[in-house]
Amino acid sequence: MQKKLLAIATLVILLIPGISHSGGLDSRYASIDCKANASEGLMKCNYRYAPTIAIKDIFLKVNGRPVQIPEKGMTSYPSEGQKTSILFLADISDPSRRNTVEKIYARDISEMLSAKKPYEEIGLAVFDSDMEVLAPISANEEVVLNALGSIKATGQATEFYKNIIAAIDVLKKSEGSRKGLIILSDGKDEDKAYRSEDVLKAAREANVSILSLGYAEKQSDLPSLQTLKKLADDTYGLYVNVSNKRLPADLVQRPFSFVEKGGDISFDSTPFRGVQTISLEMNADTPDPIIVSTTADFSVGRSYWRRSLDWLMHFWWIFLLSLAMLAAVIVGIKRFKNKSSPIEYAFLDEMNGEGTRYSITKTASRIGRGADNDIRLMNDSISSHHAEIHRRREGGFYIVDLASTNGVFVNENKITQTELSNGDLVELGEVRLHFIINN
Repeated sequence: MQKKLLAIATLVILLIPGISHSGGLDSRYASIDCKANASEGLMKCNYRYAPTIAIKDIFLKVNGRPVQIPEKGMTSYPSEGQKTSILFLADISDPSRRNTVEKIYARDISEMLSAKKPYEEIGLAVFDSDMEVLAPISANEEVVLNALGSIKATGQATEFYKNIIAAIDVLKKSEGSRKGLIILSDGKDEDKAYRSEDVLKAAREANVSILSLGYAEKQSDLPSLQTLKKLADDTYGLYVNVSNKRLPADLVQRPFSFVEKGGDISFDSTPFRGVQTISLEMNADTPDPIIVSTTADFSVGRSYWRRSLDWLMHFWWIFLLSLAMLAAVIVGIKRFKNKSSPIEYAFLDEMNGEGTRYSITKTASRIGRGADNDIRLMNDSISSHHAEIHRRREGGFYIVDLASTNGVFVNENKITQTELSNGDLVELGEVRLHFIINN
């Protein structure tokens, strides 16, 4: 039960890179990567935490809602198919450190390799001004053991941060589920172009934890080891000062546990939709509970129709409100059209074989060739202002000749002013029209 609570607790603390916290823990000590598995209806999280943390119990919530973690939903690392990639990185930059570099490094690496597990893959690299891989990362520790004899303290300059970044890049390309970098160095650096922040950024992007082994040759070298400690602390790793000492027994027995704390956890994702906040509250060896939180998209991998259904179930009130607003808009548009559409009192249908129709929508509609007319007839026989049709208050119509050049004829009779009846033939110059009353 205690182990289970520890695993859950660890999960909690890692739940997300963007961690909010209280008490004595901060985001350097834990991390988690969560992904939705739509086919299984699960949210799966891989979590890890620093070996310096002791967690007692935890509570998991999604968007503030408590979530029960299934008993079989949590497994310790490694699960089936998972493996660890480890790269030893030895600092060979100072010939005066020959005994430490060529003998003590080899002794300590050999001791750590003696506890290697089958799922752990190991590699070896050295650096001074540049990094060189002596043994590529593989499951065969004999390759690394054979390469230990090639470690020589021949370097002159220490480009510390640059070569750690190069080592992280090697690990980034490895296939391990967990990736750890073990640095053996005195912590001294002569970098001009890189800083510790560049290393931390690369390590976080590649999900690499660092175990720093500090080897100070003399008392005055001890302050330089703080560089190694910071890199370990800030990457969920571990720092050990082994200056003039043997490796601690627990490090010899479990050398790679610094990157193997934690495991996998999964829980039912079907009740949740879209992007939600996942948070964990845990009790650890700190005065106050530690709360970590992140966001995860529960809709990843779901079908379009499932996502639509999720949205509708979650935001049904928005859907109904949208329908109501749409209905109101449609009604408003219809009313606006009804109000804004002019009333067509009558029509003039031009007898040109094309069925041209002119609407009479005013109580006084002027006809002519000019652009300022209500009805414009583009014919040379039409005067600029040729005629005007009036609608009486009681509904009757009459037409007036506006002193046009070619006159106005109604039913073949030239007029100055006359009443218009439905179906009358109106001739304006060469243009012939039928007058139709809109009933």
